[in-house]
Amino acid sequence: MTLLKKTKTSLPVVAIFIIIALSIAGFSFAHWEKYMWINVDVKTGLLCAEFVPRIGGVDTGVDWTCGPGFDPEGALRSDGKNIGNSLFTVLDTNNDKCNDTVNILLNNTYPSYYEELTVHIHNCGTIPLKIWKVIFFYDGGNKNVTLTGGFPYFTLDLTGDGKADVEIKWGDNIGVQLDVCEKMEVSFEIHVLQDAPQDTTMHFNVKFIYINWNENP
Repeated sequence: MTLLKKTKTSLPVVAIFIIIALSIAGFSFAHWEKYMWINVDVKTGLLCAEFVPRIGGVDTGVDWTCGPGFDPEGALRSDGKNIGNSLFTVLDTNNDKCNDTVNILLNNTYPSYYEELTVHIHNCGTIPLKIWKVIFFYDGGNKNVTLTGGFPYFTLDLTGDGKADVEIKWGDNIGVQLDVCEKMEVSFEIHVLQDAPQDTTMHFNVKFIYINWNENP
């Protein structure tokens, strides 16, 4: 009697053959799959400032005059005559519905004519801000003087004849913090000089640049 010898095949080899066969037949293994999500919403604040009433000057009818350098000895005075006048117009130059620029028009003025412009700035945003720069634009916007602090005194050639027409004296409010919904008064003085030409209407713009209260350029 002849005994048949069993051939012993290892289980891992058999499993591999089965997997290959199932793959060829298009069989695939299923598994459960689920996801968990985290949604994050971020709403940023609004940095906004605007000019609001009151905007005006000391020339409300009767003219004021002074000498060069704004008469440090206190010679600012009214001569009782109503000749020159100043007109202030607020502008929204970037169409964001906030008036960011003031246009100053000096009409029928003359040497020694004096004006002090007072404006109020309102924080219409949702975060505190501070005034970073103040820019005086003139000559159709082609020229400018930028203030960054202190009590600056400077002159402007508004008619382009190479001679200074007005001198400006600025107060020290650059860098002052303005909280949400607060208002701040800003003023500066204007004096027409001897070299200002006759029969000329002079004007310039003043624009405020503001930043987050916690920035320090």
